[in-house]
Amino acid sequence: MAKNSLSNSIMSDLFYDMFRNSGDIFGDILYENSYSYYIVNGAKCIYITMPGVKKEDLNITVEGDVLKVIGVRKLFGKDEKLTQQIRTSKDFDVTKVEAKLEDGILTLSIPQEEEQEEKPAIKTIPIK
Repeated sequence: MAKNSLSNSIMSDLFYDMFRNSGDIFGDILYENSYSYYIVNGAKCIYITMPGVKKEDLNITVEGDVLKVIGVRKLFGKDEKLTQQIRTSKDFDVTKVEAKLEDGILTLSIPQEEEQEEKPAIKTIPIK
């Protein structure tokens, strides 16, 4: 192995280890991503950073009033899980969530509740 590629490999490993979540006992790397939300035209719009995550490596589910987002990306040749759980208020209809992934930003749009109807226990959200 050439000296430069060895030092690059060592630096990559050091960088990777420095930012890894050492509290995970299963060896997966779990990061909770930052997000922000705004109310736009009566809908809650949530923006979650998902850099490097592809649409096919993203899973969004709703359990009760909690949105769970899990994305997987490769970082230095290893899988990294990006996660976010967001509790929504009862005023918003989580059964009608729309999701869009563009340029590393996941946008979730949740309309306001029109009338009370029975919600499924768990629902998977398709990504556009």
